Amino acid sequence: MRRDEWWPNLRLQAEDQHGLITAAQGRLAGATRRQLADLIEQGTLTRLQHGIYQLTGTPSDEWTGVRTAWLALAPERSAPERLAAPDPEGVVSHRSAAQLLGLGDLDADRIEFVASTRRRPRNPDVVVHQAQVRSGDWIVEHGLPVTTPVVTVAALADSGVDREHLAVVARDAVWRRDVPVTSLAAALDRCAAGYGFDDGTALIDELIALAGVPQSSIDLAAHATGGDRARSSPPAGPGRFRAMIADPP
Repeated sequence: MRRDEWWPNLRLQAEDQHGLITAAQGRLAGATRRQLADLIEQGTLTRLQHGIYQLTGTPSDEWTGVRTAWLALAPERSAPERLAAPDPEGVVSHRSAAQLLGLGDLDADRIEFVASTRRRPRNPDVVVHQAQVRSGDWIVEHGLPVTTPVVTVAALADSGVDREHLAVVARDAVWRRDVPVTSLAAALDRCAAGYGFDDGTALIDELIALAGVPQSSIDLAAHATGGDRARSSPPAGPGRFRAMIADPP
């Protein structure tokens, strides 16, 4: 097949994927291996990793590496197709999800995903955890499927992240992502014992205490849940703050 018969559509597909395409997508469009190699030699495409290419000149950002790894998990399917499905065949998770969502300050030396089926990525810096992925477990952020803040916090707790780092992630989920504290408490029930607590409510109170509650947030919660009544009550520590935003009058 001549280049002008497949390249326009393949280029459009790349533009829908932040300038990225896969070798498998190229072959499905009608390109041969030789034709794709010619595009690399001509400087039209830049090889990022095995089977993944970028339109030369397309700007990269801090998430290009994650997008590259995600496309490689299901290289024949387009990004829009996967994002429209209940299961996108790989969801950014754990530490990588925390970074993508802007939660906490955890280092992520590997790119982590969760997938419903077992996958063995070629890239040694990519880890795929196997677990059931439900449609309500993920959202789209920066063009990527990522576990919700609640699922992210729970996954990090399950993986044994230290209490201090988990505290900042949980706090940011509440302050930056408007996650109800009660939702975090329920999600943390199953791993509370591992941190020495009876339930998720006790654990989340401890995490908020560790991370610190901004006074502005306490004042805002007090105003939203009773004004004078809240101000006349005892000082709003973590447990009181959780109660105010969980159980408005």
